[in-house]
Amino acid sequence: METMEKMSMIKRRWNLKEDELLQKLVEEHGAENWSLIGQLMSSRSGKSCRFRWCNQLNPLVGHQAFTLKEDNTIIKAHAEFSKQWAKIAGLLPS
Repeated sequence: METMEKMSMIKRRWNLKEDELLQKLVEEHGAENWSLIGQLMSSRSGKSCRFRWCNQLNPLVGHQAFTLKEDNTIIKAHAEFSKQWAKIAGLLPS
């Protein structure tokens, strides 16, 4: 369970030292044990650590621009499904 102190933290940018510590903790404890990792990070919650890892630091996450075909798929799917982003993401290649 997150401490009240961590839950009330002000949002701020991650710094390099925090990123390096998060990478080390994920290597040691795996990318599923976010409660423990959050406890070991003195200034971040498990939820925040998971979000940072899954969306920014995980080397398996691609950060390249969408292709024209992918752009068109997203535009058409958004017209049909509105903000159902999980459904739209399922229409794109991995």
